Amino acid sequence: MITRDYCRHAFGILAMRGIEIRKGVSATQLAVCESAYGIVFPPDLRLLLSEGMPYGRGFFDWSYATKYANTSVFLEPWDGIAFDIENGDYWCGAWGDRPAHLDDRLRIARGLYERAPRLIPVYMHRYLPGAPCESGNAVISVHQTDIIHYGNDLASYLFEEFGVPDPFPVPGSPRRIDFWSDLIESG
Repeated sequence: MITRDYCRHAFGILAMRGIEIRKGVSATQLAVCESAYGIVFPPDLRLLLSEGMPYGRGFFDWSYATKYANTSVFLEPWDGIAFDIENGDYWCGAWGDRPAHLDDRLRIARGLYERAPRLIPVYMHRYLPGAPCESGNAVISVHQTDIIHYGNDLASYLFEEFGVPDPFPVPGSPRRIDFWSDLIESG
């Protein structure tokens, strides 16, 4: 569970690990980001970013989005999936019967991807699904179709990636996320 106190504690640990923490992103700038990138920040990520912004290699800089923003980081998950469909003959069983023609496979997969919850970059190739727009979505690691849970929620992710203690660990399995959970389960 992300609270203001947790954020301050987490930022202290991240700073000890050499990660720069910049001033939090304002509500206005978060709204600009949502508009520019076509996303909605879930409450836990919104709170974390408003309290401070981890900055540096691997972190997305949320402070400079404009309506002309570069959205390429949001296309990387699709590019990796498409690469594996084209070059590795990948097909997720949850997508239905595998079409014989590559163009059909790409068209079907792209349609499913476009209806899937948008992934919001957290660090490197770790993403937080933007839907449902609730606290507690799992952070997932996406490298082509090698997709795994990297934390049951944002706090457990920060523990896994950076060693930030999670005072309120989420028991059980991560929340199921349309499309992405199918890819994770397909292994």
